[in-house]
Amino acid sequence: MNRFTLSVLAANHPLYVGECCSLVVPIAQGRYGILAHHSNTLAAIVPGLLEFTLPDGSKRTATVSKGIIKIENNEVLLLVDAVESAEEPTDPLDSQ
Repeated sequence: MNRFTLSVLAANHPLYVGECCSLVVPIAQGRYGILAHHSNTLAAIVPGLLEFTLPDGSKRTATVSKGIIKIENNEVLLLVDAVESAEEPTDPLDSQ
């Protein structure tokens, strides 16, 4: 399967940097899908669900805040204010 380089970076930490096969991001017009060799694009990200598929076939999801996405030369850079992965452990002290 064709791949592209994905960097998902939040103000407080990077969520993912590596190869990716597909990506779906929330934009104002709806959900926007990205595959390898996508045309160069710049778009605003709105709060919502981010979904991406890794080369091993595993799928990852995260909730993102507002930000921007830049697609250029088979590299995708997603910069958001905050991101929370469904796979990240939560700190029980945060809920107190």
